[in-house]
Amino acid sequence: MPDRLHKDPHVRRAIEQLIDKGWRIQEQGHKYNLLCPCGQGRVRVDGTPVNPQNHARRILREAERCPDRHDLDRRPRPK
Repeated sequence: MPDRLHKDPHVRRAIEQLIDKGWRIQEQGHKYNLLCPCGQGRVRVDGTPVNPQNHARRILREAERCPDRHDLDRRPRPK
């Protein structure tokens, strides 16, 4: 994990929440990619978003769309 995840606290919290769920972070210049544990999901994190609070919400919303879900929501998974 990079020493300095993100300068904005809202985006940093969203990234930390996903890392705690098993997502990996890949640094690419001034932006990051979050890679899901199943290998099918990828979420881009801008280095300088226009609206950091909305960007943090978008990061979590896109992560919820991952097919495996990784316990991001409390709904039961289909068996």
